[in-house]
Amino acid sequence: MIDLADHTVEDIAQHRARRSAGLAANLTDGHTQELRDSVAALQARMADFSDQLYVQGAVTIDLLYNVMQDMIVYHCQRFPKELGEFHWVIDAKNPGAVTNWEDWWSKTLVIWLQAMSLVKPGAMLPGGDYRHFRRFIFDELPEYLRDVAPYADRSGGAGIDLQKMYGESFRFSSEPEPGLELVDIVTNALRRGLIGNLGEPGWLPLRGLMIHRSDVYVSPVGLLPPDRKLARALLPTMNKFRLGGRIMATPSLAWPEDEPAAAK
Repeated sequence: MIDLADHTVEDIAQHRARRSAGLAANLTDGHTQELRDSVAALQARMADFSDQLYVQGAVTIDLLYNVMQDMIVYHCQRFPKELGEFHWVIDAKNPGAVTNWEDWWSKTLVIWLQAMSLVKPGAMLPGGDYRHFRRFIFDELPEYLRDVAPYADRSGGAGIDLQKMYGESFRFSSEPEPGLELVDIVTNALRRGLIGNLGEPGWLPLRGLMIHRSDVYVSPVGLLPPDRKLARALLPTMNKFRLGGRIMATPSLAWPEDEPAAAK
């Protein structure tokens, strides 16, 4: 979610410039000239997109980063088999073909997520069941990340192979898809609630689908310089999302697939 009332055209332009520079920030001498040329081409395409498309891409990447962190920790305690494979379906803008923006976004997605993960790596839950997720975990850092990844304890793995996680099953669809339809219903109800066009009974139960955390469950993304803060004009409604969410941690680390055996 983003509140564009907090942003100026210049704010978005500056954020785009920072992100464009970030595309090449982790390139090292070990990267080929072909890769460098490909990154330069992505930067040039990025400069041509409308502000609306750029903002949509930036907010969606932030969402995917947070969903990825919560999804792994949540399922490693409850349904670890769900972490064995990932199928990503993106709501397409054009029924006939993938648009230029969709093609660009799909090619830069992993770059952004990798950069965010280097700054703030996801936590691996002690005692979590990662047996099915293990194939997505690097045994050791790839050569292209060794010069840019910060020091960390990698005894449990050297990080997540995002290329594999997002690349095995990733598609755009303009067809009716149950998952996309459900997401559209939820996000539309939340948006209407935030702007006052839907009564509280229509959107408050949505918090039961969210993970409980110390901060509000729904918080706007800011594309602002580090020295500026969001005004948070929607805070009265956002504060309703401080209770009623799902607890991340389970009472005990007993996997659902093992419970029948344990009961015996």
